[in-house]
Formats: sequence, structure tokens, C-alpha cells
Amino acid sequence: MPATTLDLRSDLARRLSQARARTDRFFGLIAESSLYERAIPERHRLVFYLGHLEAFDWNLVGREVFDLPSFAPEFDHLFAFGIDPVDGALPSDVPADWPSLTSVRAYRDQVRAQIDAALARFDPNAPAHEGLENGHVFQIAIEHRLMHAETLAYMLPHLPLESFEPAARVRPDVQPGPLEPGYGRTGGPGAVRRVAIPAGRATLGMPRTAGFGWDNELGEQVVDVPAFTIDARNVTNREFLTFVRAGGYDDPRWWSAEDRAWKDEHGVTHPILWRKRADGWWQRASFVELPLPLDWPVQVSLAEARAFARWKGRRLPSEAELQRATYGTRTGGERKYAWGDEAPDALVHGNFDFLRWDPAPVGGYPEGDSAFGVADLTGNGWEWTDTVWAPLPGFERDPFYPGYSEPFFDGKHFVIHGASAQTDRVFLRRSFRNWFQPHYPYVFAAFRCVDHA
Repeated sequence: MPATTLDLRSDLARRLSQARARTDRFFGLIAESSLYERAIPERHRLVFYLGHLEAFDWNLVGREVFDLPSFAPEFDHLFAFGIDPVDGALPSDVPADWPSLTSVRAYRDQVRAQIDAALARFDPNAPAHEGLENGHVFQIAIEHRLMHAETLAYMLPHLPLESFEPAARVRPDVQPGPLEPGYGRTGGPGAVRRVAIPAGRATLGMPRTAGFGWDNELGEQVVDVPAFTIDARNVTNREFLTFVRAGGYDDPRWWSAEDRAWKDEHGVTHPILWRKRADGWWQRASFVELPLPLDWPVQVSLAEARAFARWKGRRLPSEAELQRATYGTRTGGERKYAWGDEAPDALVHGNFDFLRWDPAPVGGYPEGDSAFGVADLTGNGWEWTDTVWAPLPGFERDPFYPGYSEPFFDGKHFVIHGASAQTDRVFLRRSFRNWFQPHYPYVFAAFRCVDHA
């Protein structure tokens, strides 16, 4: 058997095992009695995701590609689809509507055994199905699971502290100690340094022949980007607190009609993770509530980021502008990563790849700066843009996951850029694109402001 066959198959098996370990770690943090809780009103109860990760793999790989007989068709259907409630409708199910943990875990174990057996039979040199070319459906399954490892982490700060297993409750620092803030490089608390980005080109997406990519990133597009200036670091809690204290949430000048309607309907008066106490502002982190970390990037919805930018007389960047600030160079070329071509290292280049649960102080990873000296463009929080989520030219749905991108080209979603602490390194590739609704405050998303040159 050619070495390439063994290499691809063993690499897929290794990556699938690692991705499962990521999501298993999440569920291991939650007390069993809390797996029927709904951490975020717009999302399913946690037990759904315990089954969904396996149902996705089974429906795609087991049934569609390997044509294996279903052993639990009711679970295949029950756990197949998530929720994207753009019209405001919230789920109304109750815990009793869901099956027992014992039955869901039995389903998980049987799915994994059959998927692993199918992977062991997979011959990359003679794929018996179009979806097996270069292990395509296995690549989808792995990255889909890693995406959920992050979106599940979004739920942690919204669960009651008593929801966690004792080990998680007593060790909130399952992460390295906090880094020193990088104000010396990126501007002090009262004077954010702005970086001039010269006019140049930004490449969105990737060639269709360049390897695995999601349908929205296939089809390279080169964009001419006019010169602009950008903050060297993200807006911090300290800076956003000034906006809150100045009555920013109450002043209609800073809010579009749509954003103001959302804010007023939901009673939004400050970032969702902030808590006002008699002794000041606090923030809920993944496993603990702590005095507001003033040098952390603020986590807000796009609506709140827009309001702050207007208050400052500035704006949010476009997708192409952030792409240029991240990967561009003064000589016209583009880097593989913000810092260059060196493989990502979460101890050196940024806060990503599950090394920490929560943000770090802004500007704390100077080795990860872009060629223009802009900090934290990769890690420590996705970054909002004001670019509507849309396909690249020549977009074609992936026939094995047709619902991944296209349903969200609806004008109601916006591009986010970069990575968070809970983003796997595989998504640091230059072509990867992500998106969320503008009124969704749960994503680990930060922002920075820009100006026209």
C-alpha cells in the first residue's frame, strides 16, 4: 500500500480523535444534571449537541457516503439540525422532550465505532465515492466538530457556576497566567495607536485546486483596498466602559433604527458578560466572575460595536481591510499568517488553539503582530466587520454539506475575522471566512475601529 495512503488515512484518524477529545473535554466539564439546561435562549439544550456531533458524522459519512444501515433513525433525525433564529423565534422544548444521557451516549459510542471502521477501510488511492476524494467528508466532519468545540465554549459564561463539575469550579485558571498588556507597543489606555495601512491588494478565499476548504472560501478573489488607518489593538473593556458611563446605550444618535429596536426590545444596557455590582463592574468568564478586566478586549455584538464606533466618529473595518491589515505587506505580497509563514504557536503568536478559556490582555503577543505592526489580528477574539456575508464569485454549494453557507447569504449576517481563544489552529488559514448575526452577543467577538486615510 503506498505511503501516501497510510499517511492520509492515519492523519485523518489522528485529527478525528483529537477533535473528539476537544468536544469530550467540554462535556466533561458539565455536571450531568446540567446537560439538559439551555445556556443560550436561542440555542438547543446541551444534550442536543452531545448527540448532534455524532449524528452529523453518521448522516454524512456513515449513511450518505458509506451507505451503512441506520441503527437509530430517530436519533439520526432528532440530532441532525441546529438553530439559527434570525426571526426572533425561540425554542420552547422542555428537558423531558429529550432522550436519556445513557441512550445518547450509547448512540455516540456506536456511531464512533462504525465511523472508525469505515475510515480504516478507506483507500485514498481508490475512493469508491466522490465524497472520499482526498478524504473530503472526513475533513468536513473533523472541522465541523472543531467549530462546535468553539461554539460550545460560547455557552460556558452563560451557564450557572453550579452547572460545572467541582474540578472546573475550583480551578478557573485551566489556562496560563495572564500576560502583561502590550500598551507599550499598541498605545496606552487613553491614546490608542493608529497604524496607517497603504493602499494594496487583499486576497479573499483560495483557489479551488489548493486543497480542502469550505464552499464559501473556494474561489479566490483579489480586492483592491484603498489606504486606511486602523487601531493597533482591539477596543478594551476600559475604553468601552467610558462609552457606557457616557450614556452611549441611551443616546439614539449612535444606533441605527434596527440596532436600537433590538437593544430596546431586549433591554440591552451593557455588554452581555458584564455585571453591575455595588462595588463596581464585574465580568463573567468561563468558570468564574471577576472584577472587570480592564485590559481585556470587550466582547459585544456587532450592533454595540457599531454604536461605539459612531460615538468615536469612526467606523468598523470591512472584510477586505482586515484581510489586508492581517496578511498584507508593504512590498505588496501576502503572508501565510499575520506573523509570517511560521506554523502557529499559541504560546507565541496569539491566544488561540484552546490553550486558554478566556481572553488575554490586549497586545500581549508581539510575535504575532502583522507586517504593519497591528496586534491580535489572529486570536483573543474574532473581530466584527461591517461587511455583509456574501459568496465569492463563482460560488458553488458543497454537495456534501449544501446548507453550510448558502442559507446565510440573506443580508442578515456579517463577516467576522480572525480567531478566538477557542479557535482551532486549522481555521487560521488565510482563506477561512466566518459569519454571525449582528445582534448575536454570545460569540467571542472583539472589534477595533478604522478611518479612511
